Amino acid sequence: MEWKFLINPFLVIARESRKRAIEISSYTDAALEQRQADVFFGPLYTFYHPLHVAVTQEESEWGVQKGVQKGKTKSLDDLLDELSPGKINLWERQIGIVFAPGSPQYIALLPNGIAPFGRGKKDDRIELVRVLSQALIGIAPLAATKTAVDAFYATLIAARTLQKGQISDTKDESDDVTVVLRTAVDGLYAVLGACMQQFASNPLLIKPIFDISKIRDLEQTSFTATLPKGIGVTKNIAKRTVPATQKIKITVHTPAAIEYSIVEEKNDEVSVKKVVVQGLEDEIFDASQLQVSPNAAFLKARNTDGSVDGNFTIEFL
Repeated sequence: MEWKFLINPFLVIARESRKRAIEISSYTDAALEQRQADVFFGPLYTFYHPLHVAVTQEESEWGVQKGVQKGKTKSLDDLLDELSPGKINLWERQIGIVFAPGSPQYIALLPNGIAPFGRGKKDDRIELVRVLSQALIGIAPLAATKTAVDAFYATLIAARTLQKGQISDTKDESDDVTVVLRTAVDGLYAVLGACMQQFASNPLLIKPIFDISKIRDLEQTSFTATLPKGIGVTKNIAKRTVPATQKIKITVHTPAAIEYSIVEEKNDEVSVKKVVVQGLEDEIFDASQLQVSPNAAFLKARNTDGSVDGNFTIEFL
């Protein structure tokens, strides 16, 4: 085991909870500011304050970007709601006037009916619109329908492109926060080291500079993890017996949905008793919503996407 004094406790906290690390940074920055006229603490404030400012600025920019991205997602979702039942029902009626439902020509245009347009992944539903457009080529009585399908497909693609661009920007902003936060927690470690050197004979004098209640070892309440890409890829996150009324906040930082369940055995699969959090969303649940039984203790997560890793944070509130 590594000697504990060689482990940066602020870095450990940052890996568990970015929010908690920033709160600790704010506390120390304020404590040093109050003492900036002091011959010892003044230079420490001058050293640390820019690191703290950088973190808070990046965190704020990430929050704004996340809001913009969620707005673009909502715009795309609104269009997909418009696709089904509204648009596809109208196009189906127009097709049915020209080709009798169940006829070979009708089936060629809508081989699986209209239901798939209203469910499934965003890209799959958009692709169905493109396929319908292609199938309508050369059918003169449905030329107006094809024009409408083409126009709506172009609108969907434009919205999806904007959303994907915002997803990329959101990830970049999040990565930027991670980089500056690492610099800040290294700075906190340096401040702690300087204080230990200065007050080696009376270390209690260091206590007011740090938010001890958030730094000392407590039962971990926040877990951040990454699931490798792959449909059904599962990971054990924590072992924790909690009451049914325990509030659990789950935040998914990546685009695809992730499933969660609290099961009885470590090797159990995610149960049918589960919750699903969509990509780039956060939700708060009662533990009872994902517990298979009152004694279940193994919190598990399962990826639903085969193309992207899933990154998320779970907080016991």
